[in-house]
Amino acid sequence: MRLTTWALAMVAAGALGVAGCREQAAGSVPVVSLDAELRLQPDGSIIVTEQWQMPPGPQPASLVRRLTTVRHDGVTDVTATAEDPQLRYSGQVETSPSGTRVVWQFGDVPARRLRLSYRARGATYVSGLRGRIAFQVLAPGHGLAIERAQIDLLYPERSIVMADPWVEEAGWQVERLPAGVRATRVAVPPSEPVTIGGEFSIDGLGLAEPAWQYHGARAKEFMPAFVSAGLFLVVVGAGVVGMVRLRHPARLPADADPERPEVARGLRTSGLVTIAAALAGVPLVAATLSTYGLWPYCLPAGTFTAGLMFLWMSRRLRGTA
Repeated sequence: MRLTTWALAMVAAGALGVAGCREQAAGSVPVVSLDAELRLQPDGSIIVTEQWQMPPGPQPASLVRRLTTVRHDGVTDVTATAEDPQLRYSGQVETSPSGTRVVWQFGDVPARRLRLSYRARGATYVSGLRGRIAFQVLAPGHGLAIERAQIDLLYPERSIVMADPWVEEAGWQVERLPAGVRATRVAVPPSEPVTIGGEFSIDGLGLAEPAWQYHGARAKEFMPAFVSAGLFLVVVGAGVVGMVRLRHPARLPADADPERPEVARGLRTSGLVTIAAALAGVPLVAATLSTYGLWPYCLPAGTFTAGLMFLWMSRRLRGTA
């Protein structure tokens, strides 16, 4: 198999893996309105309550609400109800590394009003006496075409607002409330996320640093080490290839270098084993070093690059490059 075919196969496998992790949307679901209340708790968590008003007329067989773990430590106490008592709700919350899904199964009875509530743990970024919220209410590609949305972020008692609140996405009207912020918008696209934020004092609340903030700081701290290790593996591979090339110049006649075929076979075997080790290292990194972000993947990436170098040099020694 040619080296370029190997590279294309690896790229295709990676693309299929990413595509498999993404939820395939069959089209947007129309929604009349979303009214959400985000009530920040003294422990730094947020209790989220959502009211969804569905339009009259035919509806899809189900509605999926995908909750992510962006800037918080995961969700608990998930409950979902519907206005129509005949509506069948699946009741089972589906969890995966990418987040949590809640699914309403409508069946033959359309629902007009849905309610969802959950708690997002550790949603407050702690910096001295300041707390910062940047909560993603709707994830990218949520698939809901919302005609009107209103989101209220309410701070704990005794908190003092330290900065103007905001919504990271454009098109929202933001106003202050006596104890929080309200954001409203008409026509929220089904592909656009919604992230609301604000800063407030946490004096007297005694908030602990959330896990996602701790792991984010450690990922930034160890980023140079992972990048250096990946580059080191590439340099080692290049060094091996360079020494083999000096020892066995590819332009020499075959009878002048009888060891060349054996060296080529050895490099090919080493390249295949190295690439296999790199691919096996991806799930290992995901299982053991995922809290450091994407930087640990420099290790299998460097190993994979070294394996490609070995295969390339093997082909040159065989006189096929």
